[in-house]
Amino acid sequence: MMKPVRSLYLCIVIAAMLTLLVHPAFADYNFDGVPYTDRLVGAAYGTINGSVYVDGGHGVGFSPYTQSFNVPESEVKWARLYVGVWGGNEENTGSVAVTFNDKELETLELKGEADTNSNVYCSGHGVYWIVYDVTENQATGSIDAVVTTSGTIDGRVYGVVLVAVYEDPYGQEVQYWINEGNVNLHGPGWSGEHGTNDEAVTEFAGTVDVDKFAMARLSVVYLTGTPGLNDYLYFNDEKLCDGDNCDDIANSKQSFDIKTFDVIDYIEKEANKAMFELGDEDYLHPVLAVLTLHSELKIISAFSTPQGIDDKGILNDNGRPRHAGDSETKITAEVVDIGIGIQSVTVDLSAIGGSAHTLMSGPYPNPGTYEVTTTATTGINGTFTFVITAIDNGGNITTAQTNELIVYRRGDVVRNNMVDMGDALYIARYTVGLETPNMDHFNFVGDVQPACDGDHITNMGDALYIARHTVNLEIAP
Repeated sequence: MMKPVRSLYLCIVIAAMLTLLVHPAFADYNFDGVPYTDRLVGAAYGTINGSVYVDGGHGVGFSPYTQSFNVPESEVKWARLYVGVWGGNEENTGSVAVTFNDKELETLELKGEADTNSNVYCSGHGVYWIVYDVTENQATGSIDAVVTTSGTIDGRVYGVVLVAVYEDPYGQEVQYWINEGNVNLHGPGWSGEHGTNDEAVTEFAGTVDVDKFAMARLSVVYLTGTPGLNDYLYFNDEKLCDGDNCDDIANSKQSFDIKTFDVIDYIEKEANKAMFELGDEDYLHPVLAVLTLHSELKIISAFSTPQGIDDKGILNDNGRPRHAGDSETKITAEVVDIGIGIQSVTVDLSAIGGSAHTLMSGPYPNPGTYEVTTTATTGINGTFTFVITAIDNGGNITTAQTNELIVYRRGDVVRNNMVDMGDALYIARYTVGLETPNMDHFNFVGDVQPACDGDHITNMGDALYIARHTVNLEIAP
């Protein structure tokens, strides 16, 4: 009885491993595409409590070529680094050396039309898409990849992309597919020797629980695209658009494109697929397609609410004891998240002397009200809004902006950015009915005395305090 049970366990383990990793059949050079001429193939697929990181590329450049990444702190379960290199033509040869996270990866010999490297997809006139398994590097946080090429190849780098499947103990289920290859879509060329190859597909096999996920994102990478020449991308026969651009998806000036599309409205329960269409491009190489299904993250409201008696202002804080709340403002945000869990909600307070990444308190990792109370030590007489950033446990990011807030200097009722005898005189004249302030902030700013509890009245006591301050008998209000 033990042998069948062990065999069953072994089959289960093998099946689980296969859902995470699929090896390409071969990678020998072919002008029209590798490993196939008409489609990208599965490299990894499955589900995970966490997310899939996809980023990289800044366009073609000379060696050495550096690309930076920032992977959320997590446990990386699967990761590949992709490097695009221009050979110049299929006869040229050379080599590529890569360091990733300060570790030297395998140096590869690039042999063009004679290339048989199992992790090199070479097609067309020497267009390379090189794959490195970097799972064991367990790289998170800030990472640099540096690519150096040599030999008779042109050696310029199209771009570098990192795809990482990572697990988070607080994350929820994410379904994903990662497809790769190097299809050379092309017209007849100047000689017509190679005919045409004008479309390719990439399939995301399996079933989808369409009621479970609120968002679906398709990320694609192209090499050699040319702006102004039409090409098209479809998902389940629906034409995708990059903003208002629906007819020139691969439109970067640097021959490298990485773009992400929201496809939740087009998701089917099974047999989802994307199609790349050449249009009138001369050459276009789709090399990567990543489909992820995950939850929604949204900030539905964001407010800055002063704690004092003025409805839009905050008083500068110079360290003097104040009436509770008068030099504070509360910033709040209502954050909605479906399923995956909120990792952080921060607000940029750098304009008023705080941190650009001030963490807000709230019911982590659940949706709800997040808030922080702050004072202003800089930015006097400025008008500010504050950007709030929410990040979920899948690395998804959303932002919102608060209403405007004015920073006043306490005691500066005439608004000349100083506290001087002019302010004392104005308050004194107001007290005896000789001034009628036409300003919302007057009482809020002018109430400087007494210091610790305040009386919320602007009167002769405040004028006297400011006068004494001007002759150094009182500290700044």
